[in-house]
Amino acid sequence: WKKEDKLVPVVTIVVNFGNKKWDAPTSLHEMFGTDSPERNEAIKSVIPDYRILLIDPHQMNEEDYNAMKTELGTVMRFISNAKNKEKLKTMDPNKTLSKESVEVINACTGANIKTPKKGAVITVSDGIRELMEEGRAAGIAEGRTAGIALPMKIAI
Repeated sequence: WKKEDKLVPVVTIVVNFGNKKWDAPTSLHEMFGTDSPERNEAIKSVIPDYRILLIDPHQMNEEDYNAMKTELGTVMRFISNAKNKEKLKTMDPNKTLSKESVEVINACTGANIKTPKKGAVITVSDGIRELMEEGRAAGIAEGRTAGIALPMKIAI
């Protein structure tokens, strides 16, 4: 190692694509767990803490989503709001999603939004409409399974 040699910094960024808020440690020191608080402090005093940068859609606000200049902001907002249909309806319906973004949303939320062809996009409103229709169809199927008769339109 020479005096003029330099290190290239490495930053660890963790993106939580899970369906709930991150509750795991975000630093090396938070991971330590010995049987003694004194021993923990002794270890911490000689080992530098190493923090991760966490991107968690469940801890973000509108300003955070809007600060992202790519589709990632829309994907994060969709993941965060996937279980809250009313919040989904407040999303900008004209935002577009690529095939890859739809695949991430489907994988992370269990949604079944039709994936556009490579190079094509869909709008957020298309995705929300598909989720609503999927939920409605699941509800109808559940009703049929339970033996609940649904009102039928009769043509006269």
